Amino acid sequence: MCIGMQLRKTSIILVAFGITAAVSLLWNWPFKVAEIGGGPSVLMYLILLLVIGIPVVLVELALGSWSKSSFPKSLKMINSKLEFFGWFALVNTFWLLTGLCAILSWSASFAYYSLSRFYPLSNWLYPLSGAFDFANYFFNYASPLFPLIGLAIIWGSIFLLLMSDKWGPRIRSIAIKTVFPALAIVMAITLALTISFAGGIDPGLNFYLGFNPQVFLNGSSWRTIITILFFNLGAGLGILSFYTSKIPEGQNKLTTFALIAPLLGTGLIFLAGMTFFSMSGTSGLTYLFSPNFFTMGITSLLPMGILGYPAAPFIGWQAGFATIIRSMGPTIGKSLALLFYTLTLIAGILGLTLIIEPIKETLKTKFELSPRKLLAALIATGFIASIPLTLTSTSPWGYNLTSLSNWWVEGFGLTIVIIVELIAAGWIWGAENAVGYINNNSRIRIPKWFKWIIKIVAPAVAVIALAAAVYDTIKGYVFNSWGFLTPLITSCQTLAPWYTRLNFVFLLLVAVWLASNIITAAVLTRRKPKEEEKSKPKKRKREQRKKCLKEYTGH
Repeated sequence: MCIGMQLRKTSIILVAFGITAAVSLLWNWPFKVAEIGGGPSVLMYLILLLVIGIPVVLVELALGSWSKSSFPKSLKMINSKLEFFGWFALVNTFWLLTGLCAILSWSASFAYYSLSRFYPLSNWLYPLSGAFDFANYFFNYASPLFPLIGLAIIWGSIFLLLMSDKWGPRIRSIAIKTVFPALAIVMAITLALTISFAGGIDPGLNFYLGFNPQVFLNGSSWRTIITILFFNLGAGLGILSFYTSKIPEGQNKLTTFALIAPLLGTGLIFLAGMTFFSMSGTSGLTYLFSPNFFTMGITSLLPMGILGYPAAPFIGWQAGFATIIRSMGPTIGKSLALLFYTLTLIAGILGLTLIIEPIKETLKTKFELSPRKLLAALIATGFIASIPLTLTSTSPWGYNLTSLSNWWVEGFGLTIVIIVELIAAGWIWGAENAVGYINNNSRIRIPKWFKWIIKIVAPAVAVIALAAAVYDTIKGYVFNSWGFLTPLITSCQTLAPWYTRLNFVFLLLVAVWLASNIITAAVLTRRKPKEEEKSKPKKRKREQRKKCLKEYTGH
């Protein structure tokens, strides 16, 4: 198969940072940075990247290279009872796909609106209020037709790129090497323009790069950055392990991949953060990120109630481009907006193909379907599952479901998988064996004391992040009203006082997410590989012949 050829040199690096970078720079990173108060997040991210991010990536790469197989089988080779968590990771990853596709479908819609006269890109005088109007209109009242068309384009493109083993990988390789640099250039140009405007540096970049000790020491902030770190690196998805298993013997680049890939992705995301907050500063949005703003009793004026919802990125990007239009004219502003949203959409599609391909190849070991039929089934399932998360109009169903879904998928799903794989590598396989294997397959050797990071430090940080996520959930991190569900919520509050801070849909979603992950992972774990299933009839026939021969001969 041509996957091995595709990854001979540095393609694994592009795979690693291309998986989730597009969605992260568009939505996840700006949202989380604004949520925890700006500046400290940058320092926390860099610290945690060294303490847990790079070690986790290195462990996943080592597992794939050592086992020469998919993530579930890698864990099974360490201990048969761990195979379940490998399939749990892939099901959780499929959940993640649905949310990513929803966000990318909105990016496709914004690319269309950047060509129209719709708010806020034509509102030269009041770009921030125009962005609020646009967010309210798009997520509450606009027709869901454009997001659905975007969704069809996304899943259709994934199918076409993965359908052919000849031209598909070649197109993806060329596109990955051109789209991400082009996206970085567009953001760099936008940053250069907005820092020259009033507010671009102060409060824009000062908010992003400033330091607030009070926020820095906040436990919830650490948990938030840990989850976004796992998301950005593609850790806990079981994908990096798959691609590393396809690298030919003798490459000796495990530590090189583990160092360069996170740094490339981090550089792109940090550039996106600088661009976003510079744009937010010029439009006045940065002032609304202040914690004092929420004590003024005017949060109901914001779209969807509070800025704590991931409305901030969509408002910020739109308001920033509107500010450029006001200062530089519609040609420059709309061109930059169109390029940004279009390139983000393409980059996201490329990243999604890198996630779907390992899932398809791993499922092939369990089902006797042709690759094309299996791919079609995955694409159809993903498209249908993405629709509820995509829908807008009348009530921001998709918008809220996407936010809540990511809460479980990132904060719990990825973290659980990472804890399991660190325990598997550090305690069952053995940290000494893991470090020895890594050094035997790397030109850059890691010191022996690194085994304590794999064995103690990284698992401890991941466990703390999981405990913090549980605490935040119990205390009611998501507490927003759901309109027509209010009577049901009120009745539940009467029956259970602890329910006052939790949302019915919030609880329902975790039940669906957890049940689907556990049941599907259990079924796939119990299902025998198709090669093993084929060998059973032959084995039974051989045993039957031996039995008949024994009865006939008396021996």
